[in-house]
Amino acid sequence: MAGPIGTRKERRGAQGAHKVKTGCLTCKIRHKKCDEIKPACSPCKSTGRKCDFQALPQPLQRQIYPDRSNVWSLAGQLWSKPPLHLVDLWYFEYFKVVCAKQLSLSLATDLWESFVLPTALTEPFIMHGILAVGALGRDRIPSRFSGGSISLTGYSASYPLRKYNQAIQELNKRLDASCRSRDLALIGSLIFAVVEAYQGRDDMAQMHLHSALSILESPESTTTGEFQTPPDLHRIFNCLFSHPHLNFRSFSSVIYRIPTPIQALQLVSGFETVIEARDSLNSITGAIHSTYQRRAASAGDSNSTQLKEEILRLSCQLDLWYTHFSALKARSTADIETTTCTQILMIHHHIAKLHLSGEPEQCIHASEFSSIIELAADLLKAEEISRMITSKPVPGHSLDIAITQPLFYTACRCKDGIIRRRAIALLEKIDGASSYDTQLLARVARWVVAMEEKASLESGHTEGVVNEEDMLYDVELDVGNEPGECNITAWRRDNGSWLRVSGYVHVG
Repeated sequence: MAGPIGTRKERRGAQGAHKVKTGCLTCKIRHKKCDEIKPACSPCKSTGRKCDFQALPQPLQRQIYPDRSNVWSLAGQLWSKPPLHLVDLWYFEYFKVVCAKQLSLSLATDLWESFVLPTALTEPFIMHGILAVGALGRDRIPSRFSGGSISLTGYSASYPLRKYNQAIQELNKRLDASCRSRDLALIGSLIFAVVEAYQGRDDMAQMHLHSALSILESPESTTTGEFQTPPDLHRIFNCLFSHPHLNFRSFSSVIYRIPTPIQALQLVSGFETVIEARDSLNSITGAIHSTYQRRAASAGDSNSTQLKEEILRLSCQLDLWYTHFSALKARSTADIETTTCTQILMIHHHIAKLHLSGEPEQCIHASEFSSIIELAADLLKAEEISRMITSKPVPGHSLDIAITQPLFYTACRCKDGIIRRRAIALLEKIDGASSYDTQLLARVARWVVAMEEKASLESGHTEGVVNEEDMLYDVELDVGNEPGECNITAWRRDNGSWLRVSGYVHVG
């Protein structure tokens, strides 16, 4: 006979309890009742099984304005997500250290650091979008000859475009799944406008911002509750469309309006890890790029004294970075991973010094270019040995950022014919998933060298040495519709003015 109701032990899952319709797949397969506790339900947790909820992205409204200290551990989290290639991680780190801070200053909000960065871990369209921004921010500067932008060091031209397209595709999927959430479209519009602005395409940036304005003004647009963005996003758009100095008609000037401030750089006092050294070098590189942009935009301006002071301070920062990094190398273990990372950072330290020297002075620093060649050759040799030992294919893009860009830059900017040809020869040795882009850059570099040396010979100069007047600047690639086609545009000094030079290469 059943006992009194007051003393009756409640049966788990009794009638009237919550009906489970969306439990985890593991419980469904085991025919167990799932309590839907996330990130791991109780039945899976108690039996040590992997719960499917752990693989699902967490609701984004829980991630609004997370603890800022978490932002700096994002790189570690990325390896537990679908893994990023080395090239992706490199651009993610640059966005985190440089672009997010610059955008926060430009648009007067910490939205990028407090919301966009953490949310990128669960929203693929945001991740692809900020990778495109990181690539463009690191490798592109406004052109002095056109309204667009040009490559600063030579880079995979297809990478930011591919990430941009992936971001649009992923956003379209999310919009279909979320009844076209207004907030999804708003955050997407802002990121896409920044991508276009970094390329100097104000008309396309304006189109994305107009779309955002239409969404904001539409009375039918309501938030679904699935994706809730912070109020800052709405304030940003209101400022862009109302503030006279934040005019969306020149959005790229808004992005570059407040460059990475030299004063914000902290004097390094030493490094405990290679990660700290990398972040510090990224910060200095971002400040150098901003100085480079202003110098290119205001040649002969009255602000030249201020620019010289900034360049001197950045030069001191680079020297101090090198001192502390050398101390870190001396006490670090000599394992393959650490050695590779230190060599990559040294390559980009040399690139930073060359960028800081400006034009045409950077063309005469043969020692810096020689160091880049030696370090790149060591990295290629180490990877070849590693491949022979492990008998495993090398991950795609592993050398894209570390070697390809600096070698292309060396081939195009150095005056010494021997060094330039060594750089091209190393480019032609790189294979793997990024080999097509690498071979394309090698062909372009050969074209640049041939054009410059031909012009110098015609001017009566020594064979193999290029006169400064015959150097090509702002080399820009336009990959054609047919496989292997590439049109080249560059500029050369001509009696005090700039002469446009065009060419064509084909990669078989």
